[in-house]
Amino acid sequence: MKPAPAMRSLRLAALPAVALAALFSCGVSSAQAQQAVFDPVITVNDEVFRSRWGGPQVDESGAMALAPAGQGIRPVEDFATKLREGLHLGSLRFRPGLSLGLDYSDQNSQGDATTDPQNNQSFFIAPSLGVEYARDTGPWSLGARYGGAYTYFTNPDYSANGSGSSRNPFNNTAAIGLGHLGMRHSAQFSAQASYGNGENIQANGFTTTFVGGATLSYDYLINEFLTSGTYASYNSQITRYEQENQNGSDLITLRAGGYIDWLATGKTTAGIRTEAGRLTSQIVQGEVATPAPVPGASPTPTPTPTPAPVQPANEVQARQYAQVLGVVAHNLTAKILVVGGLGASYTVDENIVDVDEQYTGLRPVYLLGLQLDPSEKTSLRAYTSLQGADVVPSYGLSLTWRPRINTSVVLSAYQNQNFSITSLDQYQVNRGFVLTLQQIFFSKMALGLSGGWQQTESIALSSAVQAADSTEYAFVSGSLAWRLNSWASWVATVRTSTGNQSEQVNSLNFPDTTASISLNLLF
Repeated sequence: MKPAPAMRSLRLAALPAVALAALFSCGVSSAQAQQAVFDPVITVNDEVFRSRWGGPQVDESGAMALAPAGQGIRPVEDFATKLREGLHLGSLRFRPGLSLGLDYSDQNSQGDATTDPQNNQSFFIAPSLGVEYARDTGPWSLGARYGGAYTYFTNPDYSANGSGSSRNPFNNTAAIGLGHLGMRHSAQFSAQASYGNGENIQANGFTTTFVGGATLSYDYLINEFLTSGTYASYNSQITRYEQENQNGSDLITLRAGGYIDWLATGKTTAGIRTEAGRLTSQIVQGEVATPAPVPGASPTPTPTPTPAPVQPANEVQARQYAQVLGVVAHNLTAKILVVGGLGASYTVDENIVDVDEQYTGLRPVYLLGLQLDPSEKTSLRAYTSLQGADVVPSYGLSLTWRPRINTSVVLSAYQNQNFSITSLDQYQVNRGFVLTLQQIFFSKMALGLSGGWQQTESIALSSAVQAADSTEYAFVSGSLAWRLNSWASWVATVRTSTGNQSEQVNSLNFPDTTASISLNLLF
């Protein structure tokens, strides 16, 4: 998993300027250009899942946390204010927080209207803690961040993110980055993880999900025209439903590769990239309780057995690939970067019966990306690619526009894919968009508006199974924040969704409206 943008900026800012000039004197490498252009964009999956996490420091990338609009209000950078911005112990900084408020939802975790209107709302208390660490020692740089929050609802019959252990959620994120820079080499290690509860669109239910990953990379400057490097990454996604009788899933991705670049001109770099990877999926069978026989009742006739799935649950399925890409990165101007690549990949499946071999074997792969920064007010990234174990092309668009200092508009559009987290022998392809507006009024009030749509399509990898039904989900949300001072603000939010529209009836099929008003304290 790629490190968070904040962590990458932290590490790069800590590198000595002389060493940076020596390392990158041959221009941007194709590997760095590809990472800059092809970074993932904001998705509806993440926004909806994190929409009700407590504490803005738990997940700063979430546009719809309890204080989304408040994130756009920055305190005055004076000494007295800095003294109030957390507790410092050397390079370690603690930021405790507390949210107190009222939460509302028009449906419970099963998608049914509650019988008692009082159970549609509850007061809540959400203590949170943020910890940050940053230090530079010679060629070494280290940065780390942790944020966690626990939301307690005082009404025991109120269900916000589900019932049971999910009713009072504990959500947290962590990230770490370590870098070393010499005159000819650069080594970086980064890792990040998140754990929490939320509304999972792909899983069609409320789930507890862990997402984690680590990346290790090394770059070496051979001479002023040649640069080489290698990398390895590990990513995992563990999904569990709140109900024990529903299947969960474990997804793991391993990738490793290397590259060599040649500085053809002052603006053009050509290179060869090789990569091998393995993607695994395991559907974890939930425990289904068998009802006890009723004394004196006639025996239940044995039902006709239904055909078993192609592979039993709890068995690991995998897609493995190896590919070679020729990549060219060219700076048309100082503000326009273009990246393109073409190559071949060989993919094989494990424990997947694909008679037609539609998604395996030898096939062409490609990538094309554009980064455009015409002014300080506008930036754009756009890309498309078909690589490795992909079954359809992936694409992404990220547009940021700041027409005024207090106004920002962010648009993201995407198509991504992964092993299905609900079914065997299938991929899930997500396509959609997210649009967010942030506007600050009178220096103390901020308005946030967001909306998005996503379609999740299932594609059968095996010719022996039928793909699951596609689902669609849309939402709109709004928030209003009033900053009382540098550490306190009132925040009101409202969000409504269409529900996860599909033929299968589940807890997300019903339109849903949630709202909250809270006093947020961040010390």
